[in-house]
Amino acid sequence: MVGPKVQEDLIHILLRFRVHTIALKADIEKMYRQILVSPEDRSFQQILWRKDVQLPVDTYKLNTVTYGTASAPYQAVRCVKQLACDERDQFPEAAAVASTDFYVDDLMSGAHSSTAAIKLQSQLVNLFACGGFPLKKWSSNDPQVLAAIPEEFLDYADTHSIDDDPVVKTLGLQWHPSRDTFSFKVRVPVHQPGLTKRTMLSEMSRLFDPLGWLAPVTIKFKVTFQKLWEVPTEWDEELTDDVKDVWALIKAELPQLEPIRIPRCITQSRSSRQELHGFSDASEVAYGAVVYLRSISPDGNIQVRLVCAKTRVAPVKKVTLPRLELCGALLLTKVLNLVRSSLKLEFQEIHGWTDATIVLHWIRAESGRWQTFVANRVSQIQSSLPSSQWHHVKGKDNPADCASRGILPSELPAHSLWWTGPPWLKEDILDYSEGAHQRIDPDLMEIRKARIVMAVATADTALLPRYSSLWKLKRITSWILRFAHNSKGPKANRTIGPLTPSELEQALMTHVRVIQRQVFQQEVEALSNGDQIHKKSKLWNLHPFLDSRKVLRVGGRIQRGDFPDDKKHPALLPASNHLTTLVICEYHEKALHGGPTLTLSSIQERFWIIQGRRQIMGDLPVSRLRKLSTFENAVHLELVEDLTTDACLGAVRAFISRRGKPAEIRSDCGTNM
Repeated sequence: MVGPKVQEDLIHILLRFRVHTIALKADIEKMYRQILVSPEDRSFQQILWRKDVQLPVDTYKLNTVTYGTASAPYQAVRCVKQLACDERDQFPEAAAVASTDFYVDDLMSGAHSSTAAIKLQSQLVNLFACGGFPLKKWSSNDPQVLAAIPEEFLDYADTHSIDDDPVVKTLGLQWHPSRDTFSFKVRVPVHQPGLTKRTMLSEMSRLFDPLGWLAPVTIKFKVTFQKLWEVPTEWDEELTDDVKDVWALIKAELPQLEPIRIPRCITQSRSSRQELHGFSDASEVAYGAVVYLRSISPDGNIQVRLVCAKTRVAPVKKVTLPRLELCGALLLTKVLNLVRSSLKLEFQEIHGWTDATIVLHWIRAESGRWQTFVANRVSQIQSSLPSSQWHHVKGKDNPADCASRGILPSELPAHSLWWTGPPWLKEDILDYSEGAHQRIDPDLMEIRKARIVMAVATADTALLPRYSSLWKLKRITSWILRFAHNSKGPKANRTIGPLTPSELEQALMTHVRVIQRQVFQQEVEALSNGDQIHKKSKLWNLHPFLDSRKVLRVGGRIQRGDFPDDKKHPALLPASNHLTTLVICEYHEKALHGGPTLTLSSIQERFWIIQGRRQIMGDLPVSRLRKLSTFENAVHLELVEDLTTDACLGAVRAFISRRGKPAEIRSDCGTNM
């Protein structure tokens, strides 16, 4: 098994290595061979070996951690961690460094002064000696530190470059201690007859750049490699001549990266003011982010150093440029968080810069306003870097443009915008208001469609069609109103006992008001506001008004008459309404099924029905208007046992079976039908 991760990433260690004024580099000699394996576990590390072909094969057990096994790195690092924990009281500074600044067997650490570095080096040697780990291959950028170390323990005693500048290889990078700079050794692969995906990927991996200093060049490799997926190509299939030409052009210029020298130390002093400034940008093929450390010394000297950069190719599925710009801003926040957690410095200010105004508009607004893609990324950005710390930068001053579009290797060494950022970063006072009020194209806003839920009080008339009797409707409504009254009021004011006439009257007027507000809405609203109804209204000639209970009634000149108010000012009812039908039926029965004139006269004692006579005298059925033959009518009698619904339906089925299916069936108000 590989074992859990117990050491920090390489990027964190490299970033911290750039903070120290005095650098220290060392290596644990034969680290794996210094760690003994428990005797009961050595049987899992057996090998077969014989010294001569004539001799029998012998079995050997390996007593130490063996290079090449999956668990070897974990076992070695875990031993170093335990050693630091055990010796923490005796060597506190060395124990802290051993816990954080080792990458397997490589030490990359430092101190703020020569004295502190010499003390740390001595503690480290003594601490690791307690565990049987000899520290050798020491390197430093300070001559005083090197003088305190025996020469046989130094790393670059016999390693020199062409310009007599010692070179130390550490964690895949080339470090020049005398000048305290990093450089790159580019090995251009020998020309191969056939270029394939596999060979291209192998050549790309030769350029090791963990901190993204060569991002403008490596992004060209990534974009070119991604384009191979636009056309189906096997891993070992030879690529087209166009791809070969582009690849050959970039490779031919790679040696021009070797003169680049990147300062290791990015700070000036411990008392300096530290600021982080990150820039993001995107193009149609990629997006990137780059971070600079702006250090201001107590005497006012301003220094800007490239810390690290990160690039991503755009998805194969096309994405709009504003969204890619937003992805670049999100990538920048992640890089800033990485730098902030790794360097462990006290940053007075942290700022993010982008040349996309639409991205600034998204970040400075509530994330819930935008569509899902934008909202999710804006939320992540705002949680890491507040909107007040985001600013606009001109496109020509944006160093992240180099990382998103890419540049040739021959252009990178002298590209000052990339190595030190825009010139105004070295000014005493920075202007954060540039481009803050530019106009945004509404088509690019990606505003989420809001779903507004509004509570609207509506009159529910679903109760009316359920009942065919006005008496039953009034009783059910009265019980509902009583329940509502008893639920709201105190217990002492509750109404109990049988329904009273006033409750039945209140129930009827409740339905009348609801129907009036549905049918005569404009008239009721006008009268409620103290206005006159429109002259074209069909109620104009009736001079309607609203009484104290907000019931719409008929006006007139008989207000001083000595008879009930309902008769002087009857309530208005519309034609062709179920409530009107129930009222007509009830008064028709009270008039002992009298004619239209008697029924209408009885109704007008309380109600005024619009076009009342037409409502009472409905249209005649077709059978009464059609010319009939002399002997068309006939009588059929069917005997039944009782007057139940089942007996009635049985009689109808018997009739249909003998006479055929009737075109129309009429019935009286018998409940069995």
